[in-house]
Amino acid sequence: MSVFSIIITFAFTGNIVFIQCLGWCPMLHPPKKTGSAIGSACAVVFVMTCSTLVSQVVGRYLLVGPVLSSFRIMCFVLMVTGFLFATERAVRRFWPALRLSLGASIPAVSANCAVLGTVFMSLKNDFSPAEGTLAGFASGLGFLLAVLLMSSIRERLDLENVPRALRGAPIAFITAGLISLGFVALDVALLSHIFG
Repeated sequence: MSVFSIIITFAFTGNIVFIQCLGWCPMLHPPKKTGSAIGSACAVVFVMTCSTLVSQVVGRYLLVGPVLSSFRIMCFVLMVTGFLFATERAVRRFWPALRLSLGASIPAVSANCAVLGTVFMSLKNDFSPAEGTLAGFASGLGFLLAVLLMSSIRERLDLENVPRALRGAPIAFITAGLISLGFVALDVALLSHIFG
């Protein structure tokens, strides 16, 4: 795959949240402020990129053979957890204001299935380490886009008169479903335009 097609596929047409349906936890309860949403999503971009790079190298060169390949899931979960821990420590040390605004949501946002799903999708596509890292970064950008969309819509919905039965999770599911339909339409329109 070319660089352009990897970015388009992982950020838009195969968006980790709206198309692959992974990492919906932060979509249902995104941070209330857009700045906090950007900070937490940037942490996910970092964790996805680093986890995908290391998993590509480890999965391709170290965990080969029938015995060692059975330890892939455990190793990848440990790697994601390690990058998450390092990210949380870095945010706590260098951006204490962001840490206070997020509270306990960095572990909740970063340690979700979207990171591990991106790792396995890049391995499934048999990418080189450079392509896998680019796929992880593009998937993180797609996650950032999803968090920004849902956070800004949540800010708007807080000002609107939403019917009582739809407040909270129901309106979040409806909104995410409508955005997912838009991403599917983008997928069909983009692919039909590129490939005829």
